[in-house]
Amino acid sequence: MASVLWSDQNEIIVYRSLKDFEKMHKRLKKAFPGSKKSDRIIPKFQEKMVKLCCPKKGPLKSVKCLKFLQKYCNELLSCDPRVSQHADLFQFLHPNDQDLEPEFTKNSIMIMPTDNEIRNAVQGGGGIVTQPFVTETYRCVALYETKDTKNKPFKVALDEKVEVLIKDKAGWWLVENEDKRIAWFPAPYLEKLHEDDDEEDEDEKDGASERGG
Repeated sequence: MASVLWSDQNEIIVYRSLKDFEKMHKRLKKAFPGSKKSDRIIPKFQEKMVKLCCPKKGPLKSVKCLKFLQKYCNELLSCDPRVSQHADLFQFLHPNDQDLEPEFTKNSIMIMPTDNEIRNAVQGGGGIVTQPFVTETYRCVALYETKDTKNKPFKVALDEKVEVLIKDKAGWWLVENEDKRIAWFPAPYLEKLHEDDDEEDEDEKDGASERGG
């Protein structure tokens, strides 16, 4: 998945496979030939190196591929305007019907980070999330029950606080509760918790302690 920001300020998620990138790169090579380093104006596309240095299957290979594609895209968009504004690249990034209404086929596989990987990234321990990464505290506005990332019941009570890790435009956000359990949660059930709310909560706790003493 890649987020593409257009000149009209519309930001659209597009879905492209590694093979799609390979085909696009071949078209650019035909448009901008150059075997020598001094003649080359497009970045190298060394997907074979990624395949050789990674296991055949597993999340490590997927993360390596993502990092490779991110680096390639950054280099491509930093190229001469003849390349970065070329019709083939424009066509490649232009959203198609599937991008606008993505439908994942039955029994398809979606690779998600493990709970530990997400927590390590949030705590600054590296991982797959681009730094800096800052969580936001939200309050649940109504009782809601769903499944966590391990397919176990995940219930959030009214006024319970959760940390939002990822905001997806589809309306489902990745949250973590006080027990460090992670789940995809519907955004309409969450309300941003401001600093003033935290101070009020602390005042209420202090008041309760004084009354209890």
